Amino acid sequence: MKKMVLLLVLCTTGVACLAAGSDWSDFIKRVERADPQTIQSLPESVNKIGDSLNGDRATELATAASFALLKDPVSVLNATAEIGKSQDELIQRFDSMMICSLPMMNGYTRAAIEKYYAQAVTVLQNAGKPAIECLNNMRDTMDELRADGPDGKGDDEKLNTLPDVG
Repeated sequence: MKKMVLLLVLCTTGVACLAAGSDWSDFIKRVERADPQTIQSLPESVNKIGDSLNGDRATELATAASFALLKDPVSVLNATAEIGKSQDELIQRFDSMMICSLPMMNGYTRAAIEKYYAQAVTVLQNAGKPAIECLNNMRDTMDELRADGPDGKGDDEKLNTLPDVG
């Protein structure tokens, strides 16, 4: 009973329920699609739930934000820059530097990552100074990934198709 009351109290804050509730999947989809309201409220959402997310959910959120870059790089980078101002390292893991470091690289094939990178280069080159900084960080990450060895190593268990964020 106490657990139910605590959950009910926590859930009255809306976003705080996302980490534990069935709304998580919908939230991730809205982030991926760069839904304007979701991206605008992303710093507040991350401040409420960011330090309670386990590794899988944290990666899922960072990956969703990186896909949102393809649709609305300026808004996403503004939101993640705000997140980066936090003193809490568990919140900072969703900042621009993380989002621009290809957080999906452990879950997608090399071919899918290369496709994402090609799309990101096109979008970020025309989105202003913060986007250029993001692109430079992404280039460094791609250089490291490419230097790690042959394409396709361990790709059998990874996703080969990027989400449709359109």
